[in-house]
Amino acid sequence: MPLDERAVVISNTCVARDTYEIELLAPVIASEGKPGQFVHAHVAPTSAPLLRRPFSIYDADPLSGKVWLLYRVRGLGTGMMACLRPGDEMDMMGPLGRGFTLPGCEHPCPALGASVLVGGGVGIAPLVYLARSLVKAGASPVVLYGASSQEDLAARGRLSDTGAPYHAATLDGSAGFRGTVVDLLESRMWSASPRRKSPGRLERSAAASPPSFIYTCGPEQMMATVAAYAQARGTPGEASLEAHMACGVGACLGCARKLKPSAHGEIGYAKICRDGPVFPLDAVEFDAAGGEEARP
Repeated sequence: MPLDERAVVISNTCVARDTYEIELLAPVIASEGKPGQFVHAHVAPTSAPLLRRPFSIYDADPLSGKVWLLYRVRGLGTGMMACLRPGDEMDMMGPLGRGFTLPGCEHPCPALGASVLVGGGVGIAPLVYLARSLVKAGASPVVLYGASSQEDLAARGRLSDTGAPYHAATLDGSAGFRGTVVDLLESRMWSASPRRKSPGRLERSAAASPPSFIYTCGPEQMMATVAAYAQARGTPGEASLEAHMACGVGACLGCARKLKPSAHGEIGYAKICRDGPVFPLDAVEFDAAGGEEARP
């Protein structure tokens, strides 16, 4: 049951290029929200912007009642959000949607083994709370985090606090592995024949423990490649999708998403806000060319 809560801004900090982390006091959402779920926020007390913006729950602490969101300034709404100061209020509806499957949950159930979390850009947001929850559940997740450069690695500090090891990949090589996060996944993780002559600790430790489950969130093209990687190895997984959402509760059909044909050849559609945003990797018809990226 989605709730409407007046969240109080505690801090709103620029943590990377055009990217902010906002800390909010929202006890109900902090208590009820699960990894992969999202909130639908009215970012200003004015009538403009009219529509709410969807944000993944970046992190949450039920004990303190705090919720964190990670966002990149992309337009009017997020531009106004970046101007919020401590003590300001923001109307938030949530938690909404279907979150990630955790060990111990209903089928399909990822094991408590070596799951890998693959995030790109601000798509890392729902994977941070997921990593923290997996560690708390006794699992051993590894996070692969990709960005254009080190100036865009906004989540490094919070990832370090989850207890899960993470490895960065940057396109310009300014931090971590040079290349995409999928390059990192393919060439340095669980590869039968690592390309590098001197594999590091990551390769040696991972070689004997292939991923049992893959979680991913980020650009469409990245997730398409991750899905292909998982399919080729028979590895189950889940993806968190982004979309423009007007209502956030499945009423407006604005976020309908095509799924793969069923066993009977029937093509179906799902509402990302209500049926997702998390879907099984093998159910989504990804656009390998990139598709349209949602802009809050």
